[in-house]
Amino acid sequence: MRELACTTFMLLLGLLVNIHWLASLGNLEKFCLRNMSAAIRLFRKE
Repeated sequence: MRELACTTFMLLLGLLVNIHWLASLGNLEKFCLRNMSAAIRLFRKE
């Protein structure tokens, strides 16, 4: 069970690194921040 958790963690970490690397290439970071703030606003509205 512990091995599965470790593998999942490593996959998520790799995904985050890849997303950050892609974000540094373009405006993906700004796009994500805009979407996050919009999602937060929708969440608070409910």
